[in-house]
Amino acid sequence: MAMSFLREYRTYILTILFISLFFKILFLISFHIWSSGDTYNYFKLAKHILNFDLTGYNGHRTPGYPLFIILGFFNHKIIVMYQIILGMILNLLIFFLSLEITKDRAKSFIITLIHILNLNITNFEIALLTEFLSLFFLVLLIYLIKRKSNIMIISICATYLFVIRPNMLSVIIFYFLFFIFKREFKKAILFISLPTISAFLWSYLNLKYVGFFTISTIGPQGLNHHTLNFVYCAPENNKYYKFMKELGINLLREYGKDWVKANIFITETSQFIKDYKSFLKIQESFAIETIKNCPYLYIYSVLEAVLKFYYTLPLKYEIYYGPFNKRTYYNYTKFIIEPIWTIMNVIIFLIYIVFLLLPIINLKHIDEIWLLVFFSSIFQALFVYSDNWRFSIPFMPLIIIYVINKVIK
Repeated sequence: MAMSFLREYRTYILTILFISLFFKILFLISFHIWSSGDTYNYFKLAKHILNFDLTGYNGHRTPGYPLFIILGFFNHKIIVMYQIILGMILNLLIFFLSLEITKDRAKSFIITLIHILNLNITNFEIALLTEFLSLFFLVLLIYLIKRKSNIMIISICATYLFVIRPNMLSVIIFYFLFFIFKREFKKAILFISLPTISAFLWSYLNLKYVGFFTISTIGPQGLNHHTLNFVYCAPENNKYYKFMKELGINLLREYGKDWVKANIFITETSQFIKDYKSFLKIQESFAIETIKNCPYLYIYSVLEAVLKFYYTLPLKYEIYYGPFNKRTYYNYTKFIIEPIWTIMNVIIFLIYIVFLLLPIINLKHIDEIWLLVFFSSIFQALFVYSDNWRFSIPFMPLIIIYVINKVIK
């Protein structure tokens, strides 16, 4: 049966693998492996896990990507090699997921081709960050659900997705409610069981080593990304609040709504409040009190964050020409990569616009995929006002699948 299946789709499979491999090799010979400030924390947590000792861990990160780092022996090249291999598998997954949804081979191939040519994704395959791995397991999760696979396998996949990126809690909540809505109560309970257990265990470790029962202590920092946009509303009840408000106002004047001001705010506040546990508590209470004082400005900030989720045009300039891109490319590959990257960014941006407009044109266009993506874009925006386009990276293939399926008849 497997052989007949491979024979049936052999041409598509080989074409997808060939085109995919071409661009991956192009990237590997053109760019260095890249990282950001988050990468250091993932490697640091990986060392803590390997030593079975979380002493000194700040509670920010979850164990999903650090476990992947351990599997890669902390070697950047091996980790990226794993991601490249998963990228090849991902392209086939997208084709077969598209086939499940569209029931059309030509559509499915077009969707897969758009995904392969979307070089933003390939760029994250050579990055030591969570975006690509969370994308892979999100697509795998939805494929398993569509194929009606064993619910415990689905739950394991959902759990690992969650511990890679906690904001993927939106996906867990969505499919739990999805199964409830379909009156598949047993499936809903089994689906959510493993993510719940993993959340409880990791939260317990955070309580033991950091002092907070939470999956991640980065939450208050995300909220302050919002409150720094309306920091004039902040309280002045104590010396800490006064310091934070004055600092926030100065940063707002200097940087406007640029989210980079939040990093400076966190750094300087942590230096003022020496005790880490107190720093986390005060940071959280400062954000909550500021939001209470001006809830309408918080809602406005959330709406802006939702729109930033769908604003993909800066992607090329943020990564390709921006601070991450001190890595240089060879001139002979520039003439292939640059025009494709530029054109595809415009196409992806237009696809995002169509994604948002279709349900406005006709409510019948709202389906499972649209609801999942839109719910997730709102969910992440509630907690973070930052480089929100990065949160959309794992959802890009789903948005492409939805739009091409609706637009091409």
